[in-house]
Amino acid sequence: MVNRLTFLFVLLFLPFLIKAQGNREAAIYHTVQKDEWYSKIAPLYNTKVDSLEKWNPNVESNSLTVGQRIIVGWKEVVKEQEHDEKIEKTPETILDAGAKQPKGDTNVPPSSPPREEPKPDPDPTPSPSYSWVWLLFGMVIGLALGVVLFYLLFVKKLKADNRYLEIELNQLKFDLNSEKTSTGSELSRLRSKIQTIEREKQRMLEENVSLGEEIDRLKAAQSRMNENGTEKTRVSINQAAQQASGASLVLYADAIIDDYFVRISESPNEDTIFVLNLNGENSANISIYKPAYPRIVANPSFLEGCEKQILGNTMQLDVTEGKAQRDVSNGKWKVINKLNVIIK
Repeated sequence: MVNRLTFLFVLLFLPFLIKAQGNREAAIYHTVQKDEWYSKIAPLYNTKVDSLEKWNPNVESNSLTVGQRIIVGWKEVVKEQEHDEKIEKTPETILDAGAKQPKGDTNVPPSSPPREEPKPDPDPTPSPSYSWVWLLFGMVIGLALGVVLFYLLFVKKLKADNRYLEIELNQLKFDLNSEKTSTGSELSRLRSKIQTIEREKQRMLEENVSLGEEIDRLKAAQSRMNENGTEKTRVSINQAAQQASGASLVLYADAIIDDYFVRISESPNEDTIFVLNLNGENSANISIYKPAYPRIVANPSFLEGCEKQILGNTMQLDVTEGKAQRDVSNGKWKVINKLNVIIK
């Protein structure tokens, strides 16, 4: 970048450099005479002692020697190309030292050569070495070249950089879209997994509920078995007595109408709903015929004349036995204490 700016700067100021090369300065020398020093030589050339010391840094005023050459001024030399010949122009040559010495000082010989007359100009109307028109033209050309160079070095590079950045931006967009798609797929997979876990959790909860219900059912069955064991022991005594008298121990009924059992038989059939376990000649315990459980669950109206509650349809029945008594007047069995049936 620094090299480019330097090149552009040189290109813009090239006309001034050309002009500076057209002119140069040449030194004017003085040959030291006897009894001369800086303070005496300086007025001869209309200059100052400080300037002489500056132009001759290696020569001191008190160490001047006769015949020594020192610089006492400068003259401008201009070179021009006219008629294929080089003509050197110099300003008016400094007068000889004797001409400018003060009057009355005759001891000091002249220290400068005689004046040189300017050479005649072969062309009475010489063209100037440098014109402002050409300077302006050179500046315009330099500016145009600078603009072209600026375009080649900067604008094209900026376009290339912009294209490179655009390619990188497109690549970043593509990577982001790919990452977004991958993230969306992973998110969908996680959601599906969460749903599967939720379903599994729900299934386990339902299984726990079923297990709890099964445990409750087993506990109730165990309790009923214990109660039935006690009841069977008591009934077995009555049955033994009834067997001794030749009476039937169990009766089967199809339905209860107006608290009376209808179609009572000593053996079950396809319509049997109730079981009467006799514990005497005119009394019995009422229960449900177990093979009829599915029909009762499908149609709870078979339990008319009983206390019933319907909580579900799992074919699980909790039965609390009731009491029946034979009516001596008509020989029918009548419900004294209703059955309590819960369908779960």
